[in-house]
Amino acid sequence: MDARTLPGRALTVPIAAKLAASFMVLLAIVIAAGAVSLERLSAIESRAVAARDDWMPSARTLGQLRTTVRKYRLAEASLALAGSAHEIAAAAERLESTAAELARARENCQPYVTRSTEDERLMGEFDRTWAQYRTVSRRFIDARLGGEARQLEDFEAGRPYYEAVAAGLTQDIILNTRTGVEGAAEAVRFVAATRTLVRGALLALVLVAAALGLALTRDVALPLHAMTGAMKRLAARDFAVSIPGIGRRDELGTMAQAIDVFRESLIETETLRVREDLKTAELRASEARFRTVFDSVTEGIFVSEPDSGRFLEINPSGCAMFGYTREELLGLDTAALSSGMPPYTREDVGRWIAKARAAGPQTFEWQCRGKDGRIFWAEICVRLAVFGRADVVLATLRDIGERKQAERRIRRMARQDALTGLPNRGVFVDAVDGAIARAAREDSAFAVLFLDLDHFKDVNDTLGHPAGDDLLRGVAARLRGAVRDSDIVARFGGDEFAVLMPAVRDDADTAALAAKLIASLEPAFSIQGNDIRIGTSIGIAMGSAAERSVEAMLGHADVALYRAKADGRGAYRFFDESMDAKVRARVTLVGQLRTAIESQQLFLVYQPQVEIATGRITGIEALVRWQHPERGELSPGQFIAEAESSGLIVPLGREVLRQACRQARAWADAGLLPASVAVNISAAELRAPHELEHFIRGTLLESGLDPRCLELELTETVLMGSGSAPHVVLASLRAIGIRLAIDDFGTGFSSLDYLRRFPADRLKIAQSFVDQLERAGNAAVVKATIGLARELGMAVIAEGIESERQVEQLVKWGCSDGQGFHFGKPMTAQELEPLLRSGHCRYGRRAGSADSRVVQGPWSPTGRYQRLS
Repeated sequence: MDARTLPGRALTVPIAAKLAASFMVLLAIVIAAGAVSLERLSAIESRAVAARDDWMPSARTLGQLRTTVRKYRLAEASLALAGSAHEIAAAAERLESTAAELARARENCQPYVTRSTEDERLMGEFDRTWAQYRTVSRRFIDARLGGEARQLEDFEAGRPYYEAVAAGLTQDIILNTRTGVEGAAEAVRFVAATRTLVRGALLALVLVAAALGLALTRDVALPLHAMTGAMKRLAARDFAVSIPGIGRRDELGTMAQAIDVFRESLIETETLRVREDLKTAELRASEARFRTVFDSVTEGIFVSEPDSGRFLEINPSGCAMFGYTREELLGLDTAALSSGMPPYTREDVGRWIAKARAAGPQTFEWQCRGKDGRIFWAEICVRLAVFGRADVVLATLRDIGERKQAERRIRRMARQDALTGLPNRGVFVDAVDGAIARAAREDSAFAVLFLDLDHFKDVNDTLGHPAGDDLLRGVAARLRGAVRDSDIVARFGGDEFAVLMPAVRDDADTAALAAKLIASLEPAFSIQGNDIRIGTSIGIAMGSAAERSVEAMLGHADVALYRAKADGRGAYRFFDESMDAKVRARVTLVGQLRTAIESQQLFLVYQPQVEIATGRITGIEALVRWQHPERGELSPGQFIAEAESSGLIVPLGREVLRQACRQARAWADAGLLPASVAVNISAAELRAPHELEHFIRGTLLESGLDPRCLELELTETVLMGSGSAPHVVLASLRAIGIRLAIDDFGTGFSSLDYLRRFPADRLKIAQSFVDQLERAGNAAVVKATIGLARELGMAVIAEGIESERQVEQLVKWGCSDGQGFHFGKPMTAQELEPLLRSGHCRYGRRAGSADSRVVQGPWSPTGRYQRLS
């Protein structure tokens, strides 16, 4: 081994001796500086104690005394300003408390007053002046408590004494403060001298420490740092590094020689390791690749012995599939994971393995058992493989339980109604097809009955869909109990059921069953604690050997059902050809109406609402018309019923609202729009109140119409059957300025409590009452409605006014507004514009007139009428 040394002279003094000498020198300097500092600090402490015990307490107690004098003066001021007897008593009590506090503050100052000093003189003057002040103060207090009129003069008389006391205390505080400042200045000078001395000691200490540190750094730290760097390179397998310090005759030299020996040993060990790594690197890489694939495959992989079936290896997916740990599975065989029920036993496993040996890989479905006893299906692929030099069976498993369940569910759904368990439409259609074929072979008859529950939607709307589902299950049970074993009951969806009588003698058999079905549903159903009574309507189609179409049979039964519902529900009807023609016309009309909504064949007419006394237009109602391409203009009575039954009333209502808002905005821009334009809202629209609110707000935003210019008309029946959610939405719309009116008032529920709670702006008296005002009952209803609206703060308008006699009666009873042909028929926007420009309708009563003569504008040749301004 070569001897290598650092540049410079080799050291012979041990490192431990160098460190000990340096420490002793630094310790001696620290002890000397500390002794001197302690002596100076003792002197500083003496001066600080003197300052604390002499002038600082005196100044503090004098300051407290002056503060108490001020509190006493403020307490006197509170007494002077007190108003009530209670406030005077409280102020007097505070004044006496402050006087006691001032006496204690004066006693606290006494220990610091030295005889024959300026302090003693000033405190003597304070005592005399304060005694005089107290005499004046007592006169003021007695005057205040006695209620004398000169109390404020007595209070002001104490001011000179108070100012003299405050000035004397301030002078004494200044005197004590000046004494303290002089003592503090002396202490500061002493501290500055001490600081200079300590700085000199610290500077000497730093210089000596720097010299010793430089020497130790050169002789110890730098060589040690170099040796540490060499060791780091050696740890990083840099065997070419040279070890510094070899050849030194101290501890570092001994360490360097040991490290050099260790370096040589590492070189030999590293050479052997490299040779071993080359041999095992390829094997480890192969194992890592296999393990990565084996563990990451989502399918279960099982490796077992061909003869015993004992597992040799399992991947994590396989363990998770059966709920076992790897260690638990290694103690089992393939039969332990089978369900054990034929054909999924140990012997069956052996047969599949034998097939794999003879014919190659085998794929099959298998019933397995998990650790928790769960039975599930798996798809298994079995093949023979060689691991090392041993033959093994390699099996891959995929859990197909969800697929099996889906297949069963699909098969069941394809044949059965999920809610009631009855056969579904597909099964029923197949059964009808079979009945048609049997009738053709045997020349027999059969019958198809369609059932629709009456008012089932009311149950869903009031009690919710879960209650409706319970009701449907109850209906299904009763229907099954009412039919023969050979009959088939099916559910088509919603509240629609069907019954097939595969063999009947005549219509009487079918009528008897229909009556029995209706009777079976008459008793109340107990649903969620509610007794619900519900009926059914039945349509019957008779089939015979001449019938060849399933769809025709179902269509005929549906047409008869529609007729039964139209005739009042709770009944059954047999199909005949005249029904088919009516239904076809209805279906055609619904289809044409859908096209009309999409192609904008609908248009609006507007009927003015007027102030009866003057004829002034106060509002407009928007009414829909249909320009039918073949039948011409259709009124709402010719298509609204079909729109409601088919669900087209919702898009129709939205189209009406959209057109009305656009036209109202155009009139508003032209300065022609009166108070508002009214649009009717249907029950179907109100069933989805939040969607309705979103559409109304969007339409107003799109058209730019002020919400205050829109009035929504809703009938009592619609409002009473809509639940609580629509009321919240209507209140929200009313909050942004939209007006609400109750249309056809008096024809619905007319609940006074409901009318009180519902936030309506106007009542519209139904036309049916206005038409026959001469009838006592109608007149009573109209007068009561007008009075009720007045008491509730609502406006009222009468609809359907067609004669001057009706106008006279309504004015007499206090009805302010009206609408009807007497004032103007429904008109297009262009026809209405001249009236809007004049602001009046053709007919009206003279403002301020006591007679009942009609005013017709713009002129009248008879002189009986006058021009309307």
